[in-house]
Amino acid sequence: MKASFANDHGVLWPGQYVNASVTVSDRPKAIVVPAQAVQTSQTGQYVYVVKSNKSVEMRAITMTQQVEQVAVVGRGIAAGEMVVTDGQLNLTPKSKVEVKNVP
Repeated sequence: MKASFANDHGVLWPGQYVNASVTVSDRPKAIVVPAQAVQTSQTGQYVYVVKSNKSVEMRAITMTQQVEQVAVVGRGIAAGEMVVTDGQLNLTPKSKVEVKNVP
């Protein structure tokens, strides 16, 4: 990005860099999960979804974007579904999990 703007108080010097954030679009109904929940296999990305009986299901997803520590999911999970964020290497389909730190 390149921009020109007034520097009336001489705060910035020539060649100095700044960090800028630009909002490109808003997605008010986007489904987001912590980025650490997203795993990658040979067939693509997936998450472990916690079912009502505390067992897990491996679910293929399509991640459309990652912003810092949040992943935007295009398809594969529904709003309100709980995903595993820690200890995924120890899981197999139908493993039982203990739910901690639910907001």
